[in-house]
Amino acid sequence: EFITPYSPEQNGMVERVIRTLKDQCVHRHRFESLQHASRVIADWIGFYNNQRPHQAQGMKTPAKTYALAA
Repeated sequence: EFITPYSPEQNGMVERVIRTLKDQCVHRHRFESLQHASRVIADWIGFYNNQRPHQAQGMKTPAKTYALAA
C-alpha cells in the first residue's frame, strides 16, 4: 500500500526501524566500501531480529514473536 508522498507519519513503523538502524548501526561505523556496509548492516539486521529484545513486543525478539504467532 502506498502512502501520500512526503508523509512519513503514515508509515511510522518502517520509519522507526530506519531510525533505529541509523542510530544503532550506520552512524557508529565508518564504512570502507559498499561490501563492508552491506556486511555490517546485514549483521545488525540479524542481531535486531534474533537477539535484541523489543519493548513493544513484551521484551521478546521479533523472531520469538513470529515463532509464537505461527
